Order: sequence, then structure tokens, then C-alpha cells
Amino acid sequence: QFVATQVVPVLCVDTEYGNYLRGNKLYLESVSQTLPDTLATDKSFDGVTVRGHVLVDPSAKIGAGSVLGPDVVIGADCVVGDGVRLSNCTLLNGVSVDGHARVSDSIVGWGSRIGAWAQLVNHCVLGKDVSVSAESRLDNVVVCPFKGVKGDQPAGKIVL
Repeated sequence: QFVATQVVPVLCVDTEYGNYLRGNKLYLESVSQTLPDTLATDKSFDGVTVRGHVLVDPSAKIGAGSVLGPDVVIGADCVVGDGVRLSNCTLLNGVSVDGHARVSDSIVGWGSRIGAWAQLVNHCVLGKDVSVSAESRLDNVVVCPFKGVKGDQPAGKIVL
């Protein structure tokens, strides 16, 4: 069985140039040619819109009204709330994204939690077990593992 966690066995990230996300995009294009039935479609989830190439682990839960894609990978045991928008991003295993949050051009580390209405945009990278509070906006922010982020963060910040 082919699952999302097989996409990238090792996390190597160049946050400035987004090589990981570009690699995922190329990989998803390849999967669409070789194993198209493994990719999600609008029929995969009730009330969810899928655009472009999206790979979702079978154990993940996706809320109604969410829009996935293009170029999204959702790992095992992830929970995506209602009305969430995901594009050009990877959610590693165990991530939870609360309702109406937006994650774009970003990588979310294992077990991280993103609050309702939060936004992660422009190459954000969250380490393992990071918590982002509701209604926060992160733009090109890197957050080290086991940290919490409350409120908006300026572009280019590194949270140690």
C-alpha cells in the first residue's frame, strides 16, 4: 500500500529556496503519471475540494469545506479542520490544523498544532511539536522544535 509518509523518508529543507517543496511538486507530478489512483480527488472526501496533485495518508481526517492543493502532502494521523486551505505544503505525521486556517508554501513538522484562522505563508518551516496560536500570521518564519508561537511574527524571523 502506498501512503503519504513514503513520499520523503528524510526531511532536508533549504528554507530560502524551498527545495523540499519543489521536490514534492516534482514527485507528485511523477505519481500522477505512474500511480494516479493514489492521489486524492474531489470524490475522496465529502465536501472537500481537491485541486491538482494531493497525496493524503488513509489515516488522515479532512474537515468539510476544506480546499486541498495543488501540491499537498498530508501524513499519517493528521487532522485538518473544516474550511482549511492547504496549497503547496507538507503536513508531516500527527499534525492538526484547526478550522479555517491557511497553510501555503510551507512545511509543518511532526505533531505540530495550528490554531483556527492562523496563516502560514511563504516558506514557513515548523519543527516537531510546534504550536501556533489561533489567528496568528507567520510569513517566511522558521520555528524550532517544541516551541509555541503566539500572535503575528515578522517576515524572516527564526523562533528559537
